Amino acid sequence: MVSGTEHSVQWQYRCVKLVVVCNPRSVLLFLATAVIVSFTALACSDSGGVLGFGDETSEAELLVIDANKKLAQIREMYRTNENLRTDLANAVRANDAEQVRTLSTKAVQLINDGTNTGREAIDLLREASEKNINPDFKEYLRLKEESILKQMEAFARFHRSARVLRDNYDPKDTEARETVQADFADSIEEYRRLMEEARSMSWEANELYKKTVDDRR
Repeated sequence: MVSGTEHSVQWQYRCVKLVVVCNPRSVLLFLATAVIVSFTALACSDSGGVLGFGDETSEAELLVIDANKKLAQIREMYRTNENLRTDLANAVRANDAEQVRTLSTKAVQLINDGTNTGREAIDLLREASEKNINPDFKEYLRLKEESILKQMEAFARFHRSARVLRDNYDPKDTEARETVQADFADSIEEYRRLMEEARSMSWEANELYKKTVDDRR
């Protein structure tokens, strides 16, 4: 029989995965939520949790909570700038030099801020994984960290393209304009590819967790 805690955790994970599928840009923003849902619920269950955590569970839990707060900051950053990538693409297609520079400058700063905060979150997750915790949970944290890193790679690619637009976009120079536009289009495709890889890693982590729960039934 599935306990109330296990049922609640599985339900929470289905909700998180649904958001990831519907909105790829939300993957990074929900990873910490996925971590803290499982971590808190399992830590509070009978006999030391479904995964049988070690003696440093409480310390690791505090670190994961702090990581979740960092990623909540990123979620707010991107929530308030949700249409920035689309607006920038439209400005490039319209050859609107002023709008391209304004939006690309904003994108560069936004990604800088988000990346710095993301690195802080990853450091916290790494510190948590070094604690005396169950090996399965340690592997789960590793996969979640890799998913975040892959998404940061995706945003880094977009960041490079945004810098090129900001510094080199000239609608009067046909050759230069076409080169910059081609690079921007490539960055969008690479962004999507990397985000798909990140979703795959996140799915693998969630499957590991579900298998562990099934094995403990």
